[in-house]
Amino acid sequence: MSGSADGRGWAWRRRMVFGILALVLVPLLTSVLVPSVRHAGLRTIGHFLDVGETPRPCDAVWLLNGDSNSRPLAAARLVREGYANRIVFTDTASFDQHHDFEMPEHERTLAMIEFAGVSRDVAQLVPKRAKSTYDEAQAAGDWLKDHPGAVLAVVTSDYHTRRTRWVFRRFLDDDQFFMVSAPTDGFNVNNWWRHRHGFSFYLGEYAKFVIYHVRYRPWFSAFWVLLTTLLISFAFRRLRSGRSVSRLAGEMDVPPTDPSPA
Repeated sequence: MSGSADGRGWAWRRRMVFGILALVLVPLLTSVLVPSVRHAGLRTIGHFLDVGETPRPCDAVWLLNGDSNSRPLAAARLVREGYANRIVFTDTASFDQHHDFEMPEHERTLAMIEFAGVSRDVAQLVPKRAKSTYDEAQAAGDWLKDHPGAVLAVVTSDYHTRRTRWVFRRFLDDDQFFMVSAPTDGFNVNNWWRHRHGFSFYLGEYAKFVIYHVRYRPWFSAFWVLLTTLLISFAFRRLRSGRSVSRLAGEMDVPPTDPSPA
């Protein structure tokens, strides 16, 4: 019986690998080799990272740290619209909190929640300092142990939702949370390659996916190493041909922008 179960497990893993290969690598290679379909391929690469769902009533909003210009606003909107009545988040273990002249991350988050029209009284700071998405997922799992039966709406940037979901599944069951995408300023899944920050954030997210799989799931790391290698090759191909992101935007008849999200 155990051999049969192992066989089914590996068969499922193979199907998952081939499915992702078809979804991501084919559009990537096509976008590089066939310029006429470049836009469609790059959009598919962007959409692959966004697994946000339609909001629904839940017990709390779990707000991930980072991008304090947009994520707290998305979390506050869920409260304003009646999907939840509290926002939970962790403190950060970031370097900037050691500087007296900078506002700590959690204070910036609270300030943005108030700016969005929600009282900071609905926010709960978990007494755990997190330095990674993995730490935040672990903290969410611990929080749910004290709140059995609760369901979380996990809010993070749209391009960060797939990796976040992957990490949260290590500590939470699928019926305990769902992902909500927070938009980013200046770019999205449909135009990320036209902007300097979008270009680096989206490619960087694939690179982080490789790191997480190598660290937490070695058997799957080879696929992500291959994918990231292809993405990096694509980036260097642009640079070697003398096309900066601004020139690439010019080719596409789109004025270059230089957004500065947090």
